[in-house]
Amino acid sequence: MQKTTQLLPYGDQKSSTLNPKSLLYAIDANGIANWLWHARCESGETTLAEATATWLEEFKKAVRPTHVALFFDGRNNWRYAAYAEYKSARKAKPKDEVKIAALRDNPGDWMSLGIMPLTCEGFEADDCIASVCESYDGPIIIVSSDKDMMQLVSDRVKQYDPRPNKEGRNLLYGPDEVEEKLGVPPFRVSELLAIMGDSADSIPGVTGWGKVRAVNAIKQTKSLPELLRKASRGELKDIDAKHQATLAKESQQLSLYLRLTDLRTDAPVPSDIETYKVDDETKRDDRIA
Repeated sequence: MQKTTQLLPYGDQKSSTLNPKSLLYAIDANGIANWLWHARCESGETTLAEATATWLEEFKKAVRPTHVALFFDGRNNWRYAAYAEYKSARKAKPKDEVKIAALRDNPGDWMSLGIMPLTCEGFEADDCIASVCESYDGPIIIVSSDKDMMQLVSDRVKQYDPRPNKEGRNLLYGPDEVEEKLGVPPFRVSELLAIMGDSADSIPGVTGWGKVRAVNAIKQTKSLPELLRKASRGELKDIDAKHQATLAKESQQLSLYLRLTDLRTDAPVPSDIETYKVDDETKRDDRIA
């Protein structure tokens, strides 16, 4: 049984050490839009803009945020240049991407809700949020269901899954919950995804490995270089020689996959926390990077 807890309004977070006055919610807008499109819009009963506005109002009512950093993917994503097959499955669904881009390109829809959408040219929303986590030393709750984001989780940074689980609850992940879910601590999540692969981003991973072997190997080592060294010598326990040899042989590809799964922290995001202040009267459009 997972020990994850429901994200509650400020007044109900009795066991939390987070300070509501400085708590920043970092929202993965692309992830939210993609989920809402498939969950609420494909039937044609509502538009993506309407579904997003409804969700955001629900979110604001539930947690009463004072500061929100809402990021869309920027144009000219550097990962596409690094790996031509990156997110190739999504490229096959251009209509979905066009609808999400329309949300990004019409900031007035968001501004009317008091939140300014942000983008950074060349960077994904994930990188932008990672950069915020790096530059802002206050408490942060990442709003995303993306497992990539779990590498950012710490005692200071939590991750809130906006998609309700089977019991209708939204889960809040700290370091222990991430390890319970994925089998590895947050700081090794990018290694796990690189080795096992990530179908959502069309990253194949090491041939024949998968999650079970990847978790097993990671738990036996303190770093990826140590893991590769042991694999090259056939020293990983409970993993057959064939798969260890494959890992060693594909180490160059693995290096590329790790580059893709690692979130960058050098996106040019605003460093002033007040940039992200929720303001229902906001009419400015000069905070788009």
